Amino acid sequence: MPIPETCRLCGVAALLVLAACKPSTEAAAPVQDSPQASVAAASAPAPPVTAAPSNGQAPDLSKFAQSSALLPPFPYFQYPASISPGFRFGSDHALFDQTAVIVGKQLYLIEGRYQILAFPTKDAGLTRDSALAHYSQAIKAMGAVKVNDITPDDPAFQAAHADTSAQLDKQLRTQGRSTYDAYLVRNANTTAWIILMISDERTRIVAIEQVAAPSSVRFIQATAP
Repeated sequence: MPIPETCRLCGVAALLVLAACKPSTEAAAPVQDSPQASVAAASAPAPPVTAAPSNGQAPDLSKFAQSSALLPPFPYFQYPASISPGFRFGSDHALFDQTAVIVGKQLYLIEGRYQILAFPTKDAGLTRDSALAHYSQAIKAMGAVKVNDITPDDPAFQAAHADTSAQLDKQLRTQGRSTYDAYLVRNANTTAWIILMISDERTRIVAIEQVAAPSSVRFIQATAP
């Protein structure tokens, strides 16, 4: 597959080896039409991360370096060109929801919009290891930092959440047995998380961006006396 020109993200030549393709027309929240475009993050500062771990503490993000890279549009990646529309499993998304992320060895519920891109690994001409290598490299080129020390199948982690295991799988957006690598990318305007989950059967990328909850609340308008 030829390597497309991409936004300047740390000068990594293989930044989006897998991302040079057209977005899925089936996703309700479509990927941007131009994969080559580099855009700066929105000018408004991101609100602080909202999380609700079992210990009641929010994750300390100050120990993770900020990115100086220009981020591509959310959700950052597009499908490989060889993946036909019928195998682009990217309809799972929400403008605002809670998604569980493992930071260190703790579980946190991050609030914001999310979108999932998933496709058969072999249909993209990849193996589990090659998909992991390419996407990990691209994510790190965005200035992202890996934040998890354990995976969801860690015995101690599973024991600690045994009573909520079914709900936990849904919140983690996991599907079957796969790798689990959680990355944080943040700058002055954006706080985002990218979860990479890959098996021989499927590559799954969960992109989460910290945003304020949209509101549809309307007040009754006062009328003139």
